[in-house]
Amino acid sequence: MTDLVKLSAAQMAKGLESGEFSARELTDAHLARIEAVEGQLNAFVTVTSDDARATADAVDEARAKGENLAPLAGVPVAVKDVVVTKGTQTTAGSKILEGWIPPYDATLVENLKEAKLPILGKTNMDEFAMGSSTETSAYGNTHNPWDLDRIPGGSGGGSSAAIAGFEAPLAIGTDTGGSIRQPAAVTGTVGVKPTYGSVSRYGLIAMASSLDQAGPCTRTVEDAALLHEVIGGYDPKDSTSIKDGFGNFVEAAREKDVKGMRIGVIEELEGEGFDPLVKQRFEESLALLEKAGAEIVRVSCPNFKYALGAYYLIMPSEASSNLAKFDGMRFGLRVVPEDHPTAERSWPRPEVRASAPRSSAASCSVHTRSARATTTPTTEAPRRCAHSCSATSPRPSRSATCSRRRPLPPSLSASVRTPTTPSRCTSTTSRRFPRTSRVSPASRSRVASPRNRCPRASSSSLPRWPMTASTAPVAHSRRCSRTPGEGRF
Repeated sequence: MTDLVKLSAAQMAKGLESGEFSARELTDAHLARIEAVEGQLNAFVTVTSDDARATADAVDEARAKGENLAPLAGVPVAVKDVVVTKGTQTTAGSKILEGWIPPYDATLVENLKEAKLPILGKTNMDEFAMGSSTETSAYGNTHNPWDLDRIPGGSGGGSSAAIAGFEAPLAIGTDTGGSIRQPAAVTGTVGVKPTYGSVSRYGLIAMASSLDQAGPCTRTVEDAALLHEVIGGYDPKDSTSIKDGFGNFVEAAREKDVKGMRIGVIEELEGEGFDPLVKQRFEESLALLEKAGAEIVRVSCPNFKYALGAYYLIMPSEASSNLAKFDGMRFGLRVVPEDHPTAERSWPRPEVRASAPRSSAASCSVHTRSARATTTPTTEAPRRCAHSCSATSPRPSRSATCSRRRPLPPSLSASVRTPTTPSRCTSTTSRRFPRTSRVSPASRSRVASPRNRCPRASSSSLPRWPMTASTAPVAHSRRCSRTPGEGRF
């Protein structure tokens, strides 16, 4: 390991500015470190060596020309794989999105590129950020650099492991219920969940929109402040982004002065569940703050006892809504049967349609039109009956009937004129008629009664009327395919 990768991000920035080393040398040192230890840590899903070197070369060229650069220009960074990156695979730790190349950058990635930070790659995570150990990633477990038999936390264990393992000096994480802070705690690094809305969520693959927030993962507090200055700020593309500015985190971190500061310790968060050693270190940190001049104040927030229950109502409901789009049809992994239609392509393939036999036997009159249908070319799409009868011919004749269809009662059929065209299925529980039908008001109220529903929607106790080919149209079950081009009320 070279000494370059052990420096803090602030020290790297100073070295780049002074010309002690170049951005290309710094980037190459981290890429060499990734190559050396990645087989043990598995902190990255994707490593973007070429892009990182190209950015580093651009920084060196700009610095040689005397251009003004951002404070962290040339300092490498890693990005959690839940943040979209234009031209680079983004998986959210799932095989469902394997190979997906986003067509745009998240706002925070745009900010990183504008500040000319070389992006080393995308870090591993629990699948769709659901986890706290980085053991549910589809790309293998990430290991804690301090002890390879232990977890690095989650869901952003890849970012924390990359920081702790000196694979990157800076990383981006996202935090819904602790996915930045908990990995930082178990890897001995610094993780900050910023105030909600202070860092744009545009371009984050959402888990729970009310709780998600991107933030910095670093090895020092000063580095976290420097990275927050890059990624933070108002974004009109994020409706929850806050316009109010925030204080100078970098200046506060560099002053390191807590004299006169009042620090609250919440009593409700000091209950059961703490490891004794963790509790001991926490008390020691309070003593150090007090010694440095801070005032420790014990405060009570009685409603905090409802926080966990509220979280487990909000998070699962929002996650189920946000992730519903990964259904294999709109987004996500698609496994198409070789000889069967998919859900949104219910008709046979063109070659099957072309060879479909023309037969009016055992056809469903729901899909019949007129006698001229007999001249329809065989290449026209066949019609299928929703009632599982054997009607699959292209355009069956009007004389054929479905074995599951029910006509109106004799008392009603006399008041309803047979339509000139067959009805369309309305997928409702009431009967509908074409515009050419004439129904008396009294008959209409009776036709729409629960007794005259589709056989799929009616109970077995309802009367079953005899069947004829000239019955008035009926509404069929929700599964019935609709006949296009026919009127309704």
